[in-house]
Amino acid sequence: NSTVGVLAASAVGDTIKNVHVFDADIEGEAGGMIGGIVGQASLETSLSSVSLNNSDIDAPQANSVGAIAGDIRTSTVIAAAAANNVNINAQQTVGGIVGAAMQSTVKDAHVSGTTLAADNTVGGILGSNNSSNVDKCMFDGTITVKEAMWDGLSAGGIVGSLAPDWTGKATPLVTSNVAKGEIALAEGAESDATIHRIVGRTIENEEDCTDKELRLANNFAVNGMKVNGVAVESDDAATVEGKTATEAELNKAALEALGYAYGTTDQAPWKETSALPVLYFENSLKAFTLSSTQLTLKPNDECELVANSYGASALNADVESTNDEVVEITSTDTDEESVIIALKAKKEGKATINVTLDNVIVACEVTVAVLNGINETVADNNALAIVPGNGIVKAEDALSMAAFALDGRYVARANGELLKTSELGKGVFVVVANFKDGKKATAKVIVK
Repeated sequence: NSTVGVLAASAVGDTIKNVHVFDADIEGEAGGMIGGIVGQASLETSLSSVSLNNSDIDAPQANSVGAIAGDIRTSTVIAAAAANNVNINAQQTVGGIVGAAMQSTVKDAHVSGTTLAADNTVGGILGSNNSSNVDKCMFDGTITVKEAMWDGLSAGGIVGSLAPDWTGKATPLVTSNVAKGEIALAEGAESDATIHRIVGRTIENEEDCTDKELRLANNFAVNGMKVNGVAVESDDAATVEGKTATEAELNKAALEALGYAYGTTDQAPWKETSALPVLYFENSLKAFTLSSTQLTLKPNDECELVANSYGASALNADVESTNDEVVEITSTDTDEESVIIALKAKKEGKATINVTLDNVIVACEVTVAVLNGINETVADNNALAIVPGNGIVKAEDALSMAAFALDGRYVARANGELLKTSELGKGVFVVVANFKDGKKATAKVIVK
C-alpha cells in the first residue's frame, strides 16, 4: 500500500494554506490513500483555501481517495476547499474532498464539474464519515457506484457512508449542505436502499437495527437531482434525502441563514454568483505564465509563444507588440486555458510582447538581429559541444560558462562545464567557456 499526495504524502500537525493544484495526473495500480493535496492528514492538521483543478486520479486498487486528502483523522480541519473538474476512479471510499474522515471537520467546501467513480462508498464531499463534521458544503457533479459489498452499495451526494453511533446521540454531524447533480449505478449493479441525495448508508441500514439517524440537519438537494435515474423529492431537511429546493430558493439570504459567510477569507469564503455561490478564490487568476521571456530571432523568423492561465479563463486575454515594425503578431488562438501567439520577425530591433489578463501582465522581450557572420566552429579538441538529447552545452573541464545574445546582452552563466539550454530561452546565442589556463572557447547555439 502507498500514501500519495501532490504536495505531501502525509501531514502531521501541519498548516497548509493557499495551495492550488492544476492539471495533476495521478495514476497507478497500488492500493492505499491518495489525495490531490495530501495523502493523509492527522493530529490537528489544518488545510484552508486549497483546491484541485482540471485533474485526474485513476487508481483502481486504491481505497481512500479524495481531491484534497485521501484520509483525515484526529481533529484535522479542512476549510474553504474546492475541487473543480476533477475525475476520480478508485476501488472504494472516494470523496469529492476527502476519501475517509475520522473525528475531523470539513466545512465550506465546494465540488463542481467533478466525476467520482468507485466500486463502493462514494460521497460528493466525504466517502466514509466516522464521527466527523461536514458543514456548509456544496456538491455538483456525478457519482457512480459499481459493486455491492457485504453491506450493500453506499453513495450520497454529501457523504457516502456515515458510521453508526450506538450511544444514541442526536448531535448533528452533517449540516447545512447542498447537493446537486446525479448519483448513478453502473450497468449491472443492483440497487438497494443505501443510495441517497445527502447520505448513503447510516445507522438505519444496520441489520436488525430500529434506530433513527438523528445526526442530519438543514441539508438540501436541488430539485431535479437524480438518484439511479429518478428525480427524488423530499420536504425533510433532516433525512438522508434532504429537502428539495430550487437554486432561486437557495439564495444568499437563505444560505446566510444557514451560516454561510460571504467574503474573501477562509473564515468568510463564499462568493455570490448568478447561480449557487462559489468560494472566494474560484474563477480567479492564480498564475499566468509565458513560455519564454526572452527571444532572439533573425529577420523573417517565425515562432510561437504560449501563455497559460490557471484559475481564470484566458478568453479575455489581450496581446500586443510594442513595435509591430520589428515583431508582428500574425495570429492568436485562445481557449479557456491558454493563448497561442504566432510571431514574425520583420527587421532588426527590439519589441516586447505583452499578454494581459485580469490586470496581470506577462512579457517576452524579443531581439531581432542579423548573425553578422558568427562562425560555426568550436575550440580545439571540440572543447565546446552540445550534448545530444540532454539540452546541455558542455565544455569539458571548463571553470565557467556564459551565454550572450547576439546584441551582446548577457543571458546566463554557470560554474563548471555544463550550461542548461533551458536557461536561455529560444533564439540564437554565443556561449563562451573559460578554462584554468586562461583559454576560452566559443560556439554559436541555436535553441528552438
